[in-house]
Amino acid sequence: MSAGISISIGIGVSIEPTEVGVDPDAQAFIIAAGITDPTQQEAINTLVVDLKASGLWTLLQAIYPIVGGTATTHKYNLKNPLDTDGAFRLTFGLGWTHGTTGMTPNGTTAFADTKFNPNADLLSYTSCSIGIYSRTDTVLDGVDIGAAGGGSPGNIYVRPASTTVTFLNGRQGTPNEIAVTLPNTQGLLACSRGTLTSFEAFQNGSSVGSNATSMFPLPVAANFFLGARGNSGVADLFSRRELAFGVIGPRLNAGQNLSLYNSVQAYQTTLNREV
Repeated sequence: MSAGISISIGIGVSIEPTEVGVDPDAQAFIIAAGITDPTQQEAINTLVVDLKASGLWTLLQAIYPIVGGTATTHKYNLKNPLDTDGAFRLTFGLGWTHGTTGMTPNGTTAFADTKFNPNADLLSYTSCSIGIYSRTDTVLDGVDIGAAGGGSPGNIYVRPASTTVTFLNGRQGTPNEIAVTLPNTQGLLACSRGTLTSFEAFQNGSSVGSNATSMFPLPVAANFFLGARGNSGVADLFSRRELAFGVIGPRLNAGQNLSLYNSVQAYQTTLNREV
């Protein structure tokens, strides 16, 4: 960090540059979300720089840093920080608690609609990655990110419950799922689908299971929701876990999932909310 130097990027908003400078995409997000805290600004800037260095920035289509402590700051997509449906900013249902460590749904009514349709908005209808950063280890069931329904019985979601986590891809239930026992339901939980017969699940950048069973197409008439499953436009399978990051994009391989985790964990550590 360059001592004594700051760059003004908006009324009441400034950020100290790192040695590589303030990234313009980080700057755009900070201005849009009105992030004024220097530590949060630094964390956002470093996250963007790290994602670009690993080649993930150009792949990922929606990134939710969940930073700033309010619904207004939490709603923005880092990749396109406009307050529009087309930019995939979050629209919140009732029942969220927002704070500096993340956002927590109440488990009965809370959901966040990304406006991102997995069949229409992904670069390929067979290629998909979704993930969330959970700060909560709980026995309570619920979907933290997912979609279902439409012109096919397709589902894709991450559904932790105590130490058993279900990464579902295809029809709800077996055989189109990866149900694994994990030490907890915390950290970066993600799944990646490459083809109709390629599906892999990850916790904190490490593969925890895979499935080669023939899958159904991705949901057609459904958006990805956070804090619940978007089931043909209706929220169900509500979660109670505190979320501190979310991501959507095409398939990420094992190395890319590890790079994503390293960047996200460094981001959470800077914000003093890592698990």
